[in-house]
This record gives sequence, C-alpha cells and structure tokens, in this order.
Amino acid sequence: MRSFLVLGPLLGLLLGCTAAKTGPAVEGVVTLDSQPLANANVQLIPHGENMAQTGFGKTDAAGKFVIGSSDGKQKGTPAGEYRVVISKHVKPDGSDYIPKPDEDPMLATYKELLPAVYSDQAQSQLRADVPAGGTKSLEFKLNSKAK
Repeated sequence: MRSFLVLGPLLGLLLGCTAAKTGPAVEGVVTLDSQPLANANVQLIPHGENMAQTGFGKTDAAGKFVIGSSDGKQKGTPAGEYRVVISKHVKPDGSDYIPKPDEDPMLATYKELLPAVYSDQAQSQLRADVPAGGTKSLEFKLNSKAK
C-alpha cells in the first residue's frame, strides 16, 4: 500500500508529461498550380518558442485537410507558430503512391512530387500561426515550378 502511495502520483506525473497536448481545430486547403492537391501529407512542426508536438494531416480530393495527432486519434493542435511541410509521393508513372502495411519504406519506389521549398523540412519557408481559438482557413497555394 505504501509503494502505491509513492508510485501512484509519480506514475500520474509521468503519464501526464508524455500525453500529447491537443488544441483547437486546425483545418485548411492546399492547391498546386491553382488546383486542389489530393493525397498530400501536411505537417505543422513547432517553431520558435512553440513546444507542441508536430501535427499531421492528409488532404482529400478537394485539397482540404484537418490537423491532428500522428496516430489520428486526436484532432487539433495547440496555438503557436509552426513551420509547415507539405509532401506528396507518387509512383514512377505519376500515380499516387500509397504505402502498403507490409512494405519496407526504404525499398519503396516513389518520388516526391513537390519542390523541396515545400516538402523538405530544412528548406520549407511555409509558416502557419495557429491562434488560441484555432483556424479553419489555412491556405497553402503551391507552385510546381517554385525553387
């Protein structure tokens, strides 16, 4: 009983520290050359003083995305400044690359469709400021010829 009284609060503290912090709804749209960009991955990576976890989303056929946790179980992301990385993988024939559960990603044959100024974390100049109340109007207008 005594060990529970000591370990219980410690366990609660550890679990509280490792839990993902979610926030208000964050939604938006991605276009490429003025057309909706389907099946693209959108990442909001904390920037500056923002200590939140990276938020993830995937665009639908209309280019719309909703940001949530990496496992998709929680929606939203905390307010703050984010660097945005948008990528889209395609097969050599140009069709969408959809990973198979049993496929080794290191052996997969795909290429990045988008220029590195959008798809590479080190080079991306895309930014998003998420207000305390969230936003449903993030808009990223990408150009396939950007350098």
